This record gives sequence, C-alpha cells and structure tokens, in this order.
Amino acid sequence: MASVLLAKEPELWDYYTSNIMHASKNTICELTIGAGLGTAAVMRVMKDSDLYIGVDIDFLCAKNADAIAKYFGVNGLGIAASLWNLPFDNEMFTTVCCNQGLEECREIPIILSEASRILEHSGKMVLRCKNLEGTTWYSYFEKYGFSIEETRLWLRKLRLYSDVEQIEEIASQNGLSLRDRKSDEGVWNILVFEKK
Repeated sequence: MASVLLAKEPELWDYYTSNIMHASKNTICELTIGAGLGTAAVMRVMKDSDLYIGVDIDFLCAKNADAIAKYFGVNGLGIAASLWNLPFDNEMFTTVCCNQGLEECREIPIILSEASRILEHSGKMVLRCKNLEGTTWYSYFEKYGFSIEETRLWLRKLRLYSDVEQIEEIASQNGLSLRDRKSDEGVWNILVFEKK
C-alpha cells in the first residue's frame, strides 16, 4: 500500500527523502510515525550505514516502524516516547523529519525545541506539513463561523498547529533557518531547515 501512495507524487517524495539523506552516514529521527508512509519513504532509500529511529506517542505506531524496517532490511526501529521530552542526547541526529504529524500535536513550540536540541550543527529538519485549510482543526473552527485569521489566532494560543508560517517562526527561534520550501498542489508544504 505504501508503494502505491508513494508512487503518486514521486518527485515530491524524492525531494523529501533527498533532503533527509544528505550526509554520508545519516542518523535520522522521525517524529510522529503514524501509519508509516513517511517512514517507508525514508527506509526505501536508506544505506547500510544509516540509522533510523522513529518516535510516536502511540506504541502501535512505533511497531509500524519496526515492521517497515524489517521489510526493507534496514537499521531502524520505532519507540513509543514523549515528543515533548525526547529520550536522546543533544546533537545526536543528522536529520529530524516529520511527515504530516505536527498538525495533530499539541505544544508545537516544545516539540520544535526538542527537535532542534537533538539535531547536530548543520543538520537538517525536514517537515511535510499541510496548509491550515487542509488540517482537521480548520474545519471545526470554520463550522462555527471563525475566520481564517481568528482560527490562526486561537490555534496559536492553544499551542496547536496553525500554519507553516508558525512552524517557520518557531523553528527560527530555535536556531533553525529555512533553507528551502516546496509546495505540492497548494495543500502540502515540505519545509527544509538547517541548524545554525
């Protein structure tokens, strides 16, 4: 199933994974594994020298990463842990990535702070995020008559995902600079940051 979904937008998935696989030996931390589409995209291009660790608060999602690693025969595992207090040393990873998981998380500033902490100097953070209008949150606010501006305001106050601009702002506050941004069909954005 993952192969079919990844085949739909090959140039975008290639862009996503080529930014993740930027070092000669990659140590990758994926946040919010979920069903594992982003995990499969990464693992299908990993080299023997690369290491993948996926983190999700859901034990079953962590087990998805284990199964995908076994399928692709790569050095990878999933763990169930807090995204707000990641169990890793400072500057442990060459890359932190996330495929559409931030839109479902609380405490976005803390998560991005932790992502920056575990990312090595000059490492990359690669995020695939929806525009606000494509998120679950937006439809609820819209249903009750909130404008897009009011929705963004309340989501920020609740420390939920409000838009890619919020992600860019918080990442910048945590020592990450935006290096590139690619949109796919106006719904998704792939943001590529580098740690200063």
